[in-house]
This record gives sequence, C-alpha cells and structure tokens, in this order.
Amino acid sequence: MSFTCKDALDVGGMMSAGFFAFLSLLSKSSFAKEELDILRLLIYAPVLLVRERSIDTQRLIRTISALDAFEKSLNKDFIKAISKLYDKAFFAQTSSGKGR
Repeated sequence: MSFTCKDALDVGGMMSAGFFAFLSLLSKSSFAKEELDILRLLIYAPVLLVRERSIDTQRLIRTISALDAFEKSLNKDFIKAISKLYDKAFFAQTSSGKGR
C-alpha cells in the first residue's frame, strides 16, 4: 500500500506512520519499544533525509489527533463491527490476551 503526495514526504510519510499506528492499535493496547522506533522513523526520516527539515507540524498534529480519537473510541463493539473486513487470524491475537 502506498500513501503519497507531491514528493511523498509530509502527507505520504505521515499517512504511512498513521496507518502503521492504526494497525498496531487494532491488535494491541500499547506499543513495544521497537514499534515506537519504527513509528518515529516513518514520521521523521523521509523529510529529514530528503528536505533536511522537520515534518509539517499541522500534518503531524492532525494525524496524532486522529489516532487519539480512534484510540478513545476503540472498544470491543468497534472491533466486532470491523472484524468482518479482516481475516480471522488478525483478530486471533487480540482475543488470546496478547492485545486488547
């Protein structure tokens, strides 16, 4: 899957990081240290390496706010409603005690 914009830095990088965080939140309640490192890499590395600047602050805040709202609304009813969209093996992790 690819999220992109003009040069795939601000929008593309932030959307990739947001999608990674979204999937992680679906499968468990907290991030491991390695996952946080990956998330930070997805957010900051592309813009820093290509443009030698930080990511667009508004884009960062918007994505963090969306993830915060998603996490607050996440409950068993939501997972049950979207479980029809995903393979059952994906949700086996959440019901086995590894996740929510």
